[in-house]
Amino acid sequence: MKTLFRSYFLFAFVLFSCTSSLAQPKNLIPNPGFESNSGCPGASVYLRHTNNWHKIKNHKGTPDYYYGNCDYHGIINPMAPGNLPYEGQGYVGQFVYYSHLNQCEYIVVKLNEKMVKDSSYYLEFYVLPSTLYPHRIDSYGANFSTNEPKGQNDQEFKVVPLQEHIGNPKGSFITDTINWTKISGNYIAKGGEQYATFGNFRKFGERKTITEDGNIAQRLAAYMFIDGVGLKLSSDTSQFDFKPLVQPDIAILAQQQIKDSIEVHEEATDSIVTHEYDLREIVVKDTFYVKQNPVKIRLWDHLKYDHDTVTVLLDDHILLKKIPIKKRKKSFKIAIPPGAHILKIVAVNLGEIPPNTVSVSLKDGKHEKTYVLNSDLGVTEALNLKVE
Repeated sequence: MKTLFRSYFLFAFVLFSCTSSLAQPKNLIPNPGFESNSGCPGASVYLRHTNNWHKIKNHKGTPDYYYGNCDYHGIINPMAPGNLPYEGQGYVGQFVYYSHLNQCEYIVVKLNEKMVKDSSYYLEFYVLPSTLYPHRIDSYGANFSTNEPKGQNDQEFKVVPLQEHIGNPKGSFITDTINWTKISGNYIAKGGEQYATFGNFRKFGERKTITEDGNIAQRLAAYMFIDGVGLKLSSDTSQFDFKPLVQPDIAILAQQQIKDSIEVHEEATDSIVTHEYDLREIVVKDTFYVKQNPVKIRLWDHLKYDHDTVTVLLDDHILLKKIPIKKRKKSFKIAIPPGAHILKIVAVNLGEIPPNTVSVSLKDGKHEKTYVLNSDLGVTEALNLKVE
């Protein structure tokens, strides 16, 4: 009987240990992936149907909620058409910098329980800048407070004077518009904190911005998405159960869809861009909005054939390597994954008449547009491709 009891106890202990090691941490953030809602946002996306989360009170900022196929005046996610959330179907967007007045927007959530004094808490969340606005900022973070924070004037968008407890390092710009950037850190509680606020808390002289290409009239702005928010005790070593969405491998897609008729100088595809191309300056000439996949891409020599040779890349993936450009058009089709991408036509040589000049036609269904790209051994002209 004792032997049986010992065996049962040992089995139960091992089972409990294994189960505990696989357990999820106690997340103090309710609705951490913005999945829970009371319906589609509709024409006014201002967090109206987002459970637990809301805009900061007494402040004019109106952060936005996006969920699945819910549309805003017929457009799915107007700030980044075709963009995917970090996980699940819901995510939130907000202005983190708007004009020289440093206007911002904030989102607030009440924690599942109050923080305990002198306890260490670990916070992580994921952000992604919108490509529709040209500014990239080094400032995005979180504040913890005992009382619900408020703005100073419900007619203003100005920075709320709250301390940034966890945030992106100063001088480290959030520039990746394809992959979500993780921000994380530890916080020692003063005791009683029960609200978490997210946004840009740095005043005009404390934060920095850089400018990239934008395609709407308001150019003095930075807009950020947030998703996958987790807060737990630092002593809890288990991981949050966020399952990032995986985009299809572009190189594999290219290999499957490039036509056999293409004339290729060397091998048709390669996996990753080499350092030779990495060092060149990229100049984006225009944006092509993909409304239907696959996209047909055609290349030919502009004006006069002078033995130009190019390598074609989508983001950092080589689609065609060292192909000669002639008057006869070379064409292939490729399904562009959701989100924003850069199509680069890299000069391998300058031909007989510099610079390397290539005509590029993009067609998705009935929508077609032609561009002329000029590149040399130091600068590569490229095109933005955005899947709507």
